[in-house]
Amino acid sequence: PPPHQTPGSQPYRPATSQQVARVRPGVLVPATAAPGDLAFGVVSVDPNKNNALDDPTSPAEVGVADVAVTLRCETPLDADQPGWSTTTDADGAWSFVAADIDLAEQCEVDSDLIVEISTVDAAGNVLAVHPTTSADNDFAAVTGENQIAVSEPFAVADAPVELNALIWPTWNFSLG
Repeated sequence: PPPHQTPGSQPYRPATSQQVARVRPGVLVPATAAPGDLAFGVVSVDPNKNNALDDPTSPAEVGVADVAVTLRCETPLDADQPGWSTTTDADGAWSFVAADIDLAEQCEVDSDLIVEISTVDAAGNVLAVHPTTSADNDFAAVTGENQIAVSEPFAVADAPVELNALIWPTWNFSLG
């Protein structure tokens, strides 16, 4: 696999079912789930830090590339199990495909799943996560961390689950 991807994970790929439209500047970029997806979503910029998508057509409220996304068991067989990882694409989209993930390999029977995002090293910025969830944000910061957030646990039976995240730049490395 590519260096940003661990074995058993897949990058986001366009799909045809269960499309949930999210408008981006000049383009319709859907968050989609294909048959067999466990979880999918989009990581977007929240420039005014209000934990809401106020104007999805704004050039400031865009998807963020290269955010690390990890699917984990809430009750792993071994506490050191890494889960399955991918990164967001150029539009901030990501997904995990059930066929590529062997839950029995890492999870206790009937374990719920959790998705974690990490903005460390994403998009050349220092990007922060919100401390709490909202109608537009399904992730809350891990205690003591401002660049790592987790979803609420969800059952495999509820798949596919759409989980979207809002983050904001705290400062930019770009000098140009």
